[in-house]
Amino acid sequence: MNKLMNMLLIVLLLPASGLAETLMLSDAQIKKMQVTTTRLSNNVNGFSRQYSAEVTVPNDQTQMVSMPQHGLVNALKVSTGQDVKKGQVIAQISSAELVGLQGEYLQAKTKLILASKTAARDKALSEEGIIPQRRYIESKSAQEALNTEVLQKKQALQFAGMSAQSIRDLNSASQMQSAINIVAPISGQVVAQHAKVGDRLDAGLPLYQIAQLNPLWVEMNVPIEEAANLAKGLTVTIPKTNASGHVIAILRSVNKATQTLQVRAEINQGAETLSLGQFVDVAVLINAQSDYLQIPKSALVRNGNQSFIFKRIKNGFEIVPVTLINEDNQYALVQAKLSAGDFVASKGLAALKGSWLGLGGE
Repeated sequence: MNKLMNMLLIVLLLPASGLAETLMLSDAQIKKMQVTTTRLSNNVNGFSRQYSAEVTVPNDQTQMVSMPQHGLVNALKVSTGQDVKKGQVIAQISSAELVGLQGEYLQAKTKLILASKTAARDKALSEEGIIPQRRYIESKSAQEALNTEVLQKKQALQFAGMSAQSIRDLNSASQMQSAINIVAPISGQVVAQHAKVGDRLDAGLPLYQIAQLNPLWVEMNVPIEEAANLAKGLTVTIPKTNASGHVIAILRSVNKATQTLQVRAEINQGAETLSLGQFVDVAVLINAQSDYLQIPKSALVRNGNQSFIFKRIKNGFEIVPVTLINEDNQYALVQAKLSAGDFVASKGLAALKGSWLGLGGE
């Protein structure tokens, strides 16, 4: 009889959707069903979304060390994973072309010395009227042309890898060198080695890649429909590590195959726990709207594609539809016609749902 009365009560309360909006139950019935309630609270911390990401190095924190001239790799002083300081010798190469460049530089310097003396002599003769001024102008022009040539030859030696001090020391053929010390252009860690001792390489081919590994980037692919929730400055964390940072860029170029946008975050805390090329799960903390409510995930009741909450009222429960914003293992973030301070059923929902759907209860 009690079961029949419950079903008749539910039928009387059925809305157009076919389900009751209110479930009338006495305190004794609620206690018998072992239903417990939880007080709702506003979400003040926002909610997080997790995305897969790849760890990369910022563009301005990595440099490739390349062969300055065609030559032979004589020695490699460092290896992958080793920390280096700016200016530290990391390799030595020998190059026959370097000897030729030094010879051209010395020849140009010798010609400049002679041209300078000629110009000085012609200036004095011109002032005394012994030679026409035109002759002095010609010798002065030749001196300036050779001065430019010396500067060009000097720059060629710098491009070839010679240090400024080595070039200053180059005063005669006896001081010419065929070996060049390659130095680290920045402080950081050697993340890649592209050559081995004995290799004969052309100019421009890579020897090492050096990178500064703090901070780092993580690059996520975010579904386009979720990207609207993201903004620069949002906090990101990497679970199971102490790494954290913030979003610095949202690229507006969509990947056609996956319909995702690339989102980049800078990790400036705990970057030492990460490795280049590593794939990690990144949690992005998204600011929540003021009308979002945080509830225990156990308080959600699903019927088809719709989610509901049992709100405690004086004579039972009101069934309130909710819009699910986000959920994790413990909590759900919802939007509904509820207020902070309302009590909702969080345990014993199977019995409540059964009574609601007319499947049982007394």
